[in-house]
This record gives sequence, C-alpha cells and structure tokens, in this order.
Amino acid sequence: MYASKETFITRPPQSYDVPIHSGGFVGCPTIAATKKGRLFLGWYTGGNTEPHIDNYGVIVYSDDGGKTLSKPIFVINGSREKYVHMVDPQLWFDGEKLHLFFMQDDAMDESTARADPTWGVQNGGNVIYCSPIRDGYAFRDFWHSLWECVCENPDDENPVFSEPKFISSGFLRNKPLALKSGKVMLFNYRQTADRYAFT
Repeated sequence: MYASKETFITRPPQSYDVPIHSGGFVGCPTIAATKKGRLFLGWYTGGNTEPHIDNYGVIVYSDDGGKTLSKPIFVINGSREKYVHMVDPQLWFDGEKLHLFFMQDDAMDESTARADPTWGVQNGGNVIYCSPIRDGYAFRDFWHSLWECVCENPDDENPVFSEPKFISSGFLRNKPLALKSGKVMLFNYRQTADRYAFT
C-alpha cells in the first residue's frame, strides 16, 4: 500500500516568513555539508507533537558553520483537506548534488477510522489499530511513500530543488550508502512486514 502520491511543496522566496518552528514541536533533525562547507539543515515541526496533520518539514542553510541560518528555502507540507501527513525530511550530499528525501503517510478522519475494522495492521488475524488519534485525525503510520528532491546547485546564492519524485514505499530514517560500484542503497523499510523488510 502507498500513501498519497501527491505532494504539497512550498518554495518560499527569501522574503517569505515561514516559521522555523511552530513553537510547539520540533524533531527529526537532519544535516548535510557541501564541498564548499555550506550546511543544509532540516527538521520536522508544525502542530504540537507527532504525528499531527499540521506537521511540515523545513529546509534552511548556513554559510557560517551554523551560527546563523537562512530563512526557509523549501517547505514540505501535508494537507488537512486531502488527509496527507508529512513525515521526517532526510538530507544527503553525494559529493556533487544535495538530495532531500521525505515521507508521507495517509491520515484518516477519526470517525471513519474507528468504524472501519479493516483499517490497521493485520497480525495473526487480529487488527492492531493505528494510533494515535489527534485533533480528529487518525494516522496510518504503517504505510509510507518515499519521495526525493534533488538540488544540483547547493552552493549557489539561490539553491533550487527539483520537483518531488516518488521513489517507493517504505520509511527512510538514515542516509543512503554510496557503493564503490556507483550504486546507491536506500534503507527504507516496510513497517507492515513481520520483520524489518528493506525495499
């Protein structure tokens, strides 16, 4: 199963004032450094905890070792109307390009979730209901879609990320591994398997 295959990206200009955090919740930080030493930082905020339908991801950069930060240059949103929840950004520099990975999962109206006995993870014939339920939304935390945006000019004055590309299902909580062969391994896993099953 895949979460929604639609993304909700904001590319704010430098004058656009996106809160660096919502004042209630900040988590899941990620960092990457370019060849010239620019630091890119990202995290997960919005709402007052996780998971929350108002969670969003923020990407900023620093040219002085983290003493000062840019305004957000890229924001990954969810959608209350379409029941899409944004999850954990992950930055990785491959030596030339900066990669931004993020996940989405489907949320559901609380009343619909509670009324549907098939919604949840099957375990030996028993349904384990997904939880928690917050502010009227239930979270399908066991199914994720993995996306990637690539920045080919990370050291420029105005770094630009590509449109999001759907990679696969699975949850990515660590950086990729680049092999000598040139292949890159992604360790996104399926939480619905009876063991951690990498895709």
